[in-house]
Order: sequence, then structure tokens, then C-alpha cells
Amino acid sequence: SDQPFFLSLNLPEPHRPFLVPAPYHEMYEDTALNAPVRRPDEHLGKPTFYKACVDKTTDKLGWHDEYLPMGQTSLSGSHESPEREPREERYWRTYLGMISLLDAQLGRVLDALAETGQDRDTLVVFTSDHGDHMGDHWLWSKGGSHYDACARVPCLMRWPEHVPAGRRTDGLLSLVDFAPTFAHVAGLHRPTAMQGTDISEFICGADSPREGVWIDQRLERGASVHSWITASQRFSLYNIHAENRSEWELYDFENDPQEFRNLAGEPGYREAALAHLQAMHRYQDRISAPWNLRYGLA
Repeated sequence: SDQPFFLSLNLPEPHRPFLVPAPYHEMYEDTALNAPVRRPDEHLGKPTFYKACVDKTTDKLGWHDEYLPMGQTSLSGSHESPEREPREERYWRTYLGMISLLDAQLGRVLDALAETGQDRDTLVVFTSDHGDHMGDHWLWSKGGSHYDACARVPCLMRWPEHVPAGRRTDGLLSLVDFAPTFAHVAGLHRPTAMQGTDISEFICGADSPREGVWIDQRLERGASVHSWITASQRFSLYNIHAENRSEWELYDFENDPQEFRNLAGEPGYREAALAHLQAMHRYQDRISAPWNLRYGLA
């Protein structure tokens, strides 16, 4: 207990299948739920992959020889009313119970740190690999469509006398930023090939050093999606390799925080979309591979 340590605790919940023991299963039976973020005409102007997920026709896209792992699904048989179906209601209440069960187990870890006196000099980070659409935009599960419910994950930190207590920030960070940050606060050398940005000053109160966050995802052999997310907008590029074409998405968080209106194809927004595309490519180039030392040969 007197030696420096790094502990990574990875718990699968909350995740499908939606199952949780008592008393957590009944804990949120009477809790009022927020309305889902979706509307009947939402598929209009959206990418092919999204519309296929909502219509449950991904197997007909022809982007793979055998099958298309969806990554996201639609449970609703009808998309006329945004109200939740009974099955969705049950999933949500169980999901909340799963979160409370997880919270209780994490509390045991924090209690152990306090009991050993290590809570004062330990940086604790609570986050997730991805979110779940949970019915927003008619989708369940993850992937393929980088809506806020899937791309924005919890991020709570505690480091007494370093991270300001009670501070909230909308500054950007990515999961790849944690490794170089941990290395810095531990006084370790950061390998040159390590991706990510050291955000140690950011978590202690400074502004975020990031101008954007890049999400890179291969949907299938025949398609991939890349998103560049800034504080005000999300740009997504769908490369449909199987059909030798691409599709774009662009959302304005200030005027459309629920990401209903795809601006990419509308007049007046092409320059903004191109600017995001260029910024994303510059970031990809910067992190692709470190430059090797060049030696002169005789």
C-alpha cells in the first residue's frame, strides 16, 4: 500500500442484456422518465446506414458478402409516435437500476481508498467506452451513428488539491487522452507513438487544449464512418467503399442540440463541412505515425 499503483477496473454494466437483481430491478418503477429524443420524420435527409438501421434493412445494403453487423438496432415497429413502447419503458427502468448497482460497487473502491488513506493522493477517473442510444433517434445499442447519446460518455474525476471540487466543464477530451495524462501525472516518459493529448492542466482547471475530437469506426468491410466533433458542431463522413461514394452529416449544436437537421446538403453549409473535413484530415495525419529520424546515407 506504500507503493505507487495504477488500477484499471472495467465493469460491463450497464449493457445488454438488461438484467439486474433486486432491489435494483424495482428501484425506478415510479420514476418519471425523460421523453426520448426522436421524431417520426427523422430519417429524412439522413445517411443510408442510419435509415437502414431504423427500417431494419441493413441486411439488404449489400456492403458485405455474408452479413452486416449492425452495431445499432431499432426496436420500434412503428415510427409514427415518439412515445416509448412498453418494452422500451422496461429496458429504461432496468438500465437505471443497473447504473445504481454499478455505482454501489464503485463506492466500495472509493471507501477502500479512504480507509487506507490513499484517497488524498490518488487520481480517480470514472468514464465509459461508449454510450447507448437507448431509444433516442429510434436507435438502441451503439455505433454507426455518432449521436450525442452514443459519443458523449460520463467523465468524473477526483484528485484532491488538484482537480477543483464541484467543477463542471464542456471542454473537449477523448478517451485516448487519458494514457498520456496518466503518464504525465505519474512522472513517466511518454512514448512518441502514443496518441492523445496530455490534459493534466485541463482537468486541474485550465481550458481544453483540444479543438476537436475524432471518432473513427469501421462499420463493415464495405463502409466506415469518421466524425469530427467540436464544441459547436458535429461533422460525420460516411465512406461507403462498396459503392465508391461518400455521405456527409453536419449538425449545429447551438441551434439543433438534438441533432435532427442534417445541414451537410443544405445551401450555405458546404464551406463549414469542408472546414471540418480538412481539420479531421489534419488531425489524422498528425497522429498517424511518428516521424522516424532520417539518416544520411553515403
